[in-house]
Amino acid sequence: LDLLPPAKTSIVHRVPGGIGTIDVFAGGKRSRLYEDRERSWLQGFAWSRSGQLLFGVGGGGGGVWALPVDSRRLVATGQPSLVAPGASTPSVSDDGTLLLSNIDTTGNHKLVLVDRAGTIRKALGEPMPHIDHASFSPDGERVAFCEFQDAGSSIWVLDLTRNSRNRLWS
Repeated sequence: LDLLPPAKTSIVHRVPGGIGTIDVFAGGKRSRLYEDRERSWLQGFAWSRSGQLLFGVGGGGGGVWALPVDSRRLVATGQPSLVAPGASTPSVSDDGTLLLSNIDTTGNHKLVLVDRAGTIRKALGEPMPHIDHASFSPDGERVAFCEFQDAGSSIWVLDLTRNSRNRLWS
């Protein structure tokens, strides 16, 4: 469940009969925003001020896609396009910088900052076996994420201005 503008609008991903769907809830009513019969695992929704709903596909390898949405009428205005192959869990800062969990050549995940042109501008921290659910803080100065390992999971916060990392929970 994620929020879209206006603030009282939420989205939810469902998989009825193996079909990936994105539903919108606003004003006490539910409507279908998007349906994908080929990809059932849609995850990690993020709203961009440019009018795009970003989401990851698959278990960390199907890429990040952008669906154009009219935020006033809450309808899709086109088909989704692939933004970042091999990435997942998008988050967007107020200035439009995209945060992704990207899979490197060794199979590890790494957090990267991507500009509006789709160019990776900066890698954040060291690669880890499995990173998911990355998100910018409201001020854009920190990033929170989950690290999953066989022994359990941890929640981390990266301070982008101090270039430091702190484990909050394990």
